[in-house]
Amino acid sequence: MKVVLMRANVKVLPCLLAFSFGLAGETLLFLRHQCARVEASLLADFRVLAFVSEKAEGREKVVEEKIRALDGVRDVRFISREAELAELKERDPDVAQSVALLGENPLPPAFEIRLFPEAAARLPAWLDSLYKLDGLSDVRFKPMEIQAILQTGFYRRFIELAMSAAALVWFAGCAAGLWFSTRKAGAASLWREVKPRMEYGLVFACIGAGMIYLAALPFKAQAGLWAWPSLPVQAALVLAGAVGAGLWSE
Repeated sequence: MKVVLMRANVKVLPCLLAFSFGLAGETLLFLRHQCARVEASLLADFRVLAFVSEKAEGREKVVEEKIRALDGVRDVRFISREAELAELKERDPDVAQSVALLGENPLPPAFEIRLFPEAAARLPAWLDSLYKLDGLSDVRFKPMEIQAILQTGFYRRFIELAMSAAALVWFAGCAAGLWFSTRKAGAASLWREVKPRMEYGLVFACIGAGMIYLAALPFKAQAGLWAWPSLPVQAALVLAGAVGAGLWSE
C-alpha cells in the first residue's frame, strides 16, 4: 500500500488522517442526529396537565388565554370532564369502571399544554409562572420524561461542541499546510502535488465514513428511532477529509 501511494506522489500520513477524519466525523454526526431525533420525539410527546379549580369552572376560556400568554407555550387543549372520562376508558377500562360507580363524574376539567423546546429546557421557572395563575388546582407532568429531554439535549450539544473543536483543529492544520506549501512552491507546482493526495484522501475518508455506516446498520432494526446524516452533510464531511489529506504533509 505504501509503495503504491509513494509512486503516486502521495504521502501515507495524510491519507490515514483522512481515514480517521471520516471515521470519527461520521461517528459524531451519527450520534448527534440520533440524539436530536430522540430529543424531538420526547418533546413531541411531553405534556403538562393543568387542572381547573372548582371556582374557575365556567371561566375556562379566561384561564386558557392566561396560559397561552405564558412564554414558551406551543399549544393548549381543553379537556372536559366527559372527554377525560372517555380517554380514561381507552387507557384503563377498569379504573374508568370504578370511577363510573361513584355516580357523578369526579374528574376535573383540565388543560393539556405543549411547550416549545426552549420552555422545556427551563421548566422549573416556567412552572413557577404557571402556578401563579388563578383558576388552577393542580399541575401534573412526567418528571423522568423532562429529565430525559434535558439529558439528551445535553448530549447533543456536547457532541456539537466536540465536532466544532475537531473541525477547528482540522481546518487550522489545513490552513497551516497550505501556507507552508505555498512558501516552497508556486501555485501550479502545489496543485500537482496536492491533487493526487486529495484524490486518495477522498477515497480514504469515504472508507472511514462507510465503515461506521456498516457498523451501525445492523442495529437499525433494533432501534425504535433512527436518524442518519443527510447526503449533503456526509458529502461535506468526506470533502473536508480530502482537502485535509491534500494540504496536510508529513
